[in-house]
Amino acid sequence: MEDLALVYDIEVSDIEAAISNLTTENYYRGIDPSWSADFNVCAFCTNIAEAKIEIYLKYRLEVNGFQILLFSNHEPDFPMKQPFKN
Repeated sequence: MEDLALVYDIEVSDIEAAISNLTTENYYRGIDPSWSADFNVCAFCTNIAEAKIEIYLKYRLEVNGFQILLFSNHEPDFPMKQPFKN
């Protein structure tokens, strides 16, 4: 996240707010099992702050527990279709 903040005129708090405000419209794909089947993986795409920088967010959701890990956050390498976006 800090890399995004350095490249663009945004604050880490802008990125945190974008993450906190995710909705089903931001959903991209998942839930897919991880290679070890201990986590499920899902992905979202959203815009950050007034700059409207699109970022890709990938989460790992623990199968037998409450752990949620954000392990990927960067600009998408390709256009992302969001199936529930109006």
